[in-house]
Amino acid sequence: MGIYGPLMCGIAGIWERSGRAVDRAALERMSASLVHRGPDGHGVHVDGALGLANRRLSIIDPTPAGDQPMYLAERGLWITYNGEIHNYVELRRDLESHGARFRTQTDTEVVLHAYAAWGSDCFERFNGMWALGLWDERERRLFLSRDRFAIKPLCYAVKDGRVCFASEPKAIAAAFPEEREPDREEIARFLARGYPDASKATFFANVRNVPAATCIEFSEDDVRRTRYWRFVPGDETPKPDAVERFRDLLNDSVRLRMRSDVPVGTCLSGGLDSSAIATLVEIPPDRPMHCFSLRFDGFVHDESRYAAMAADARPGAFVMHWVRPESRDLVGTMRKIVRHHDAPTPVRGRLGQWFVMEEAGRNVKVVLDGQGGDEVLAGYAQFVLPYVVDRLLRTAPASPSRSGLLGDLAELAWIESRFRLWFLARAPLPYAWRALGLSPARRLNARTAAGSTTSCGTS
Repeated sequence: MGIYGPLMCGIAGIWERSGRAVDRAALERMSASLVHRGPDGHGVHVDGALGLANRRLSIIDPTPAGDQPMYLAERGLWITYNGEIHNYVELRRDLESHGARFRTQTDTEVVLHAYAAWGSDCFERFNGMWALGLWDERERRLFLSRDRFAIKPLCYAVKDGRVCFASEPKAIAAAFPEEREPDREEIARFLARGYPDASKATFFANVRNVPAATCIEFSEDDVRRTRYWRFVPGDETPKPDAVERFRDLLNDSVRLRMRSDVPVGTCLSGGLDSSAIATLVEIPPDRPMHCFSLRFDGFVHDESRYAAMAADARPGAFVMHWVRPESRDLVGTMRKIVRHHDAPTPVRGRLGQWFVMEEAGRNVKVVLDGQGGDEVLAGYAQFVLPYVVDRLLRTAPASPSRSGLLGDLAELAWIESRFRLWFLARAPLPYAWRALGLSPARRLNARTAAGSTTSCGTS
């Protein structure tokens, strides 16, 4: 189960591998298009053919010492970074024991020293969520890296000897309007599958996402792609201590994400994931935590009573903020959501989530929001069938026809929209199955890689 915070910064960069000078105005346009991601600071570094930009949302060490792009002079490393390495305190101690000297309290500087000490192997040591561009001026190499589940967004485009990257496709299009060309094949796949393959493609023809758990290294005449982590299913034999181990992991996850130099709040829907976080988070007795929840007065599916029950279980721990979507501008908000996603979004809950985060952004800078709990613990019916089919695939006799049928069932289990079922039922059968596009195993990886990040409503 992931517990995610705010968008935390916007990053952008341009490297003219041919050696021509970076257009600073183009880099400034990229940065300006990302101001909603980081209203606390703006930094630009341009040195000949290389330019980096950062829009900062200050969470850890909010002093000017933490401004980006950040430079590690003794190693010749520049970084623009979005995210949080939750185990940065432990990594810092390890690095200091080997001679590293720090001038800030930020996790950004920990990333720089970690790369200086361990190279690209450092990403395997990180426990957190990140998207970053790192320039090694000695080796003249640009590294792009993204966290294991692609929680933090990062896309790039390569054209005419130029590499540009950003947190969002709109930033690349702001600098280079020719990159607005749509990817019609990906749009067609989205309409058939109902979700984008966010680990690979955007809706723009020449703009690609850095895949999950991947580091892309650009040199002047080469590109190397390295996947530093893969999910490997463990032994499924029942473990007598499984519940205790899961509880310990969840406790540790919540504890690490409370590391912040600014106020932290939490969402509370009354569901499995957010209620677990609200139960486990440590709250000082003299400083209740701001808690944000939706309320649909008069609707049969209103779940605010469950959120209230979870809050009442810890008297005095929470200051509740109830959000009523019916009083909001629904159409205008939907336009904002599409703009910030740079694509249509197939998830129905995005609208309510936006209103919750908008309210949270008026009160706190960081909000805990459980994502992935339903997939891990089968919180909804649509998450159960893939587990059943996966078990059948493991135990059924080897048969191409049987495996193919079960694979199709697993794929359909993720298609929640009646419209998409209607569309596929009326499409020619070979096209319908081909349009789904992914095997069951790759489908799970693609959905996981799409990631999820929660905004505090800065827009």
